[in-house]
Amino acid sequence: MHKHRLTMALDAVPGLPDAGLSIAADLCWQGQPAPDAAVLLCFPGGGVHRQYFDMRPSGDASYSFAEALTATGAVSVLIDHLGVGDSARPADGFALTAEVVAAANAMATADILARLRTGAAAVGLAPLPDLVPIGVGHSMGAMIVTLQQAATQGFAALALLCFATIGLPHYMTEAERENLARPNQGRDAYPALAREKFAGNPYSPVARGRAGSAASDAVGEVQTGVLSTAAFHSMMPGSIAPEAAEIACPIFLAAGDRDMTGPPHAIPASFPGCFDIRLVVIGQSGHHPFVSVNRGVLFGRLGAWVAELREQARSKKNGDAWKS
Repeated sequence: MHKHRLTMALDAVPGLPDAGLSIAADLCWQGQPAPDAAVLLCFPGGGVHRQYFDMRPSGDASYSFAEALTATGAVSVLIDHLGVGDSARPADGFALTAEVVAAANAMATADILARLRTGAAAVGLAPLPDLVPIGVGHSMGAMIVTLQQAATQGFAALALLCFATIGLPHYMTEAERENLARPNQGRDAYPALAREKFAGNPYSPVARGRAGSAASDAVGEVQTGVLSTAAFHSMMPGSIAPEAAEIACPIFLAAGDRDMTGPPHAIPASFPGCFDIRLVVIGQSGHHPFVSVNRGVLFGRLGAWVAELREQARSKKNGDAWKS
């Protein structure tokens, strides 16, 4: 698999006074992708960086989402949010609300797709003028990519892994519950509330799982601080319910049967505006399906769904009715 580092310099990001910020990404592909290849723009969840999508414990590529999906002819782009991994950190990390992060990601996404369409992304990678852009997010990354789609409609489809809008109400304080009753769920107060909840650390550390297994070691190798304000948002009941209800593009949903999302079969109800939803429940899996024993099932189902989307895009371009 080819892997090429990209850096996207950002103009002024709405909600941030900082200048000179940039977002880091890895462009992954195999062979020469078709001009209408699917491009999977992958955003990590809280507490991990972009290499979550390319985990290889002890060199075992079977854990790598990027390896599995690029083998189907897709292009995978692994992207660090602002404040995460190799992307820049603003002066005030608590200013990285989910909406601000989504706006920055939208700017980076537009840059990446423009480079791919013209062939300016990497030496040896031909132009992809008819590419099919798909937003992929895990956990908090799924929340952020949903916000991005609601604001820009820039993706042809979304793959949302291990995310539900129910939040984590059992972690809420009474003050946080009262704040939810304010207009727009009191989102303007999230930076201050997150500062209090995470003891003044905008990049709160996450506890590592029990070491010793390939799965726990794989996740441990890609762990980093969590974006506290965005994480706080994801914990709120109904977190992004209004934006989720606006999504009309095809959606692939996946969650583990032991996930923290609540009952997986209830997740599609959060997307009443979408009439093309695929749900996969991953057996014997918690919140990290890429390290579950059934990760190959997830990769296979997602790859088949991506192939269906490409066929639909071809039919639409040719003026045919979209195939169901």
